[in-house]
Amino acid sequence: MSSFSRLSVGIHLVLAVFVGCREESHRNAPDELLAHTPLAHKQWGGILLELGSHSARPLLGEGWSHGETAADGNTFRWALDTRASFHFDSDEGGKRLAWIECEPFSYSGAPTQVLSLTVNGQNLPSLRLREGRHRYPIEVPLVEGTNEVEIGFAYFDRPQDRDPSSQDGRRLAAAFYRFEIPPPDVPLVAGMPGPFSLVEPKD
Repeated sequence: MSSFSRLSVGIHLVLAVFVGCREESHRNAPDELLAHTPLAHKQWGGILLELGSHSARPLLGEGWSHGETAADGNTFRWALDTRASFHFDSDEGGKRLAWIECEPFSYSGAPTQVLSLTVNGQNLPSLRLREGRHRYPIEVPLVEGTNEVEIGFAYFDRPQDRDPSSQDGRRLAAAFYRFEIPPPDVPLVAGMPGPFSLVEPKD
């Protein structure tokens, strides 16, 4: 074999090894990323309902529209008309601090949206919503087992009645993102942001 032939074979062998290493590297890249990248797993010792998600549908009662996705990727669902309800299960009873993340249907000259909350038959203080998406703290009386939440609304309106360019004829009251109750070992600090919320509480 000539020197040129031996050199050509050597080059091809080196290239084959290099390509093989690159392919193996690409195959292992996802595993390496998973091993070294901190991931936001939704491990939750309390109660978290993402009300716009498909998985929340079995927990919803009357008064809800379909789930939608916000610009930041979070899901939400509009409550319709004057009343909406949902339920959830709890392993513990007693009074706990809960957070509800929502946004009223708003337009120029709209009144203040006020929520009337009833949890397990007990009326809670009314909740006045600010314009835009916010998180609100409420104290809820939990029972062990199934808990029922009913929400009443001071007003609702149809987008097509407020915006000539809209074809949305739903009777919208407020959009809901999350209902969450921190686990027992989390300090009950006013204004504490939720673990998965991209919206900070505002005064």
